[in-house]
Order: sequence, then C-alpha cells, then structure tokens
Amino acid sequence: MKHVLLRAAALAAALFFLPSPSAAAEHVKILSGPTSGVWYVGMGAVGKAISTLYPDIKISLLPGGGLSNPIRLQKGEGDISIATHSIAVSAAKGLDPFKNRIEGVSSIFNIMDVSRMHIVSCSDRAYTSLRQIGEKKLPVRLAVGPIGSGTEVWARWLLNLYGFTYQDIAAWGGKVITNNWDDVANMIKDGQVDIITWLGPGEVWFLVELSKDVKMSWLSVDEDVLAKMEKRYGVKRHVIPADMYGGIVGEGIVSIADSAELLARSDLPEDLVYRITRAVSEKRGDIALANAGWATMDPATAWRDLAFPLHPGAARYFREAGWMK
Repeated sequence: MKHVLLRAAALAAALFFLPSPSAAAEHVKILSGPTSGVWYVGMGAVGKAISTLYPDIKISLLPGGGLSNPIRLQKGEGDISIATHSIAVSAAKGLDPFKNRIEGVSSIFNIMDVSRMHIVSCSDRAYTSLRQIGEKKLPVRLAVGPIGSGTEVWARWLLNLYGFTYQDIAAWGGKVITNNWDDVANMIKDGQVDIITWLGPGEVWFLVELSKDVKMSWLSVDEDVLAKMEKRYGVKRHVIPADMYGGIVGEGIVSIADSAELLARSDLPEDLVYRITRAVSEKRGDIALANAGWATMDPATAWRDLAFPLHPGAARYFREAGWMK
C-alpha cells in the first residue's frame, strides 16, 4: 500500500510542475498533505482537473499538513488547500490547537469523505474504555501519533472531554507515546503499547499487518463525549464497519468521524474560484480514480456544513449549476 501511494504521489507531482501554456496564465498553488499520503495524491488529482478544464491555469502542488494548511493560507503561502472539517472549525473559532482565529480563509467544497477515529487495545491488559482509564487512574501506555498530527489532536480533545490529560497519565505511572507510526508499530510488536489511537480513512497499513499477530480489540467512545465533540468541533457519530480489518473490529463499535473540505484564500478572485469549483465538480470522477476515498464528492451537498464562509466564487458556481438555491 505504501509503495502504491508513493508511485501515485510521484505521478501527481510530475503532472503539475510543467511550463505554463502562456506568460499570462494564472498560477494556483495547492497546499496538500505529506508527499507519501492520500491527500497529496488527491490534491494532485484536483490540480489535474483544474488544468485539464482550464489549460491557462498553471498548477504548483506543494506538500502540506492538516494543521498548517489554514495558517499557510492566511499567510498567503498557498491559494487552495485541504483540512479536516474539525480542524477547520477549530481554525475558524480559534480553538486548540490554534492560538487565534484564522482569518482570510474561505471554504469551497465539502468532500464528505469519512475519516474514523480508531481506539485499539493491543496488549494483554484488560482495557475496556477511555473512561475506565480516567476513573481508575490506570497507568496506560497510550500511542497517539506525532505531536500536532490530526490523530494526536483528536486524542488530546477526547482525553480532555473525559476529564484527564497527558500529564495525568504520566502521574499515574503511564506514558503517552508520540513517536512516528513506524516506531509505534515496532513498539506494539514488542509489547510496549497498550492502546493506540488512529484517525484516517480506510484501513491503515500497520494495523493491518499487526492484526495478523497481535490480539486487538476496538473501544467505543461514550455517547456523552460524542455529543460534546460534535457540538464543539463539528464531528459526527459513526459506527465502524464490523468487517474492517478482516472482521476483528466486530459489531457496534461507536466512534467519531470527520470529513475533509477544500479551502481557499478569501481574497482569490471570484472568477478563479468559480473555475476551480467547476473543475472539481465536473471532474470529480477523475479525482476519485486517484483517491477512491473521495468518491463521495457531490456538488449537490458540497456547499453545506462548512467550517469557513463559502467563497463567493464557489457559491456562484453552485447556484448557476442549480445545486444551491
């Protein structure tokens, strides 16, 4: 899976660092995700859709990240970008992990894909829920991913809503592990991790591999915490499909899910954003071929439930196309 993503990412990059067809061509800088990830591939396909429909628009595809993209748009380091809805909501409101409200950013398209929060027990210790850990002050070894990643931010939000923090875990004799995922996978093999959290679409490669040899059980998020997460960050209640990871997830695991949305600088010309939105809408089938998780893209709903105000150029396209009344 990792090799497939790398090849697709290389192809995506090669498609866009091409000479502009004319000196007067407009230039759009796309902030995507890490170069080995699905966002880089997906945003590469977005760039290809734009340049196919509008050859006069030159595309530059740049690596980025879910937390940094809204900030970089505000600074003018990119023109369009992507973020998960919850992170975009936090940016718009100035909530953790942002110190201040992000200004000068608009939304243009809700992708409506599904990124799920997986909370997985992977040791012989009998953990049944995050609430149990807080109430009993258990010395859990919890892997949350690199600091500042989407997974780590969600894990921190969840723990806070359950009433405890990373510092509390350490005080109880536990440990919060913020290593990269390759390190975490090896630590799980060596019995050094009790619970791992992971946020993303589909099945992540290291859990697929580990599930063959490590006993795993998925933990649900309590309904009261779900309600608080939804109110504060705009996430949704979600039941993880029972057949994931070869069926070991099981029935009735309640979690939280998020979707991604495309963002733009608010000061981009209305006509340019109109054309970008049209390209994404009309070429969405081609985009889904590059990133299957984005087959959910639908202009009939793409203008709803957005974190930032809808850019006037996108609004004009949705109205003229008859999607938005």
